[in-house]
Amino acid sequence: MTELFEGLADKDWQKLCYHPGKVIPVATYVDLRLAELAIHEWDIRSKLDASAELSVLCLPAVMDFFPCVRGRDYVPTRY
Repeated sequence: MTELFEGLADKDWQKLCYHPGKVIPVATYVDLRLAELAIHEWDIRSKLDASAELSVLCLPAVMDFFPCVRGRDYVPTRY
């Protein structure tokens, strides 16, 4: 997968691809998937080990992903 990603040109990262919510650039799709995997991996580990932490290496993808999720779920009167 690393070879595949490294072989992509800048224009390839901006190509549109399918996502159930809407059509998005490849770069956004990859960030969403990486963030989702990182969060789920941490979530599972945290149940087995209270000291489990989210890796700082995944934070750029997670920070890009978070507004998408929170924006969708946020209802001001609920909080």
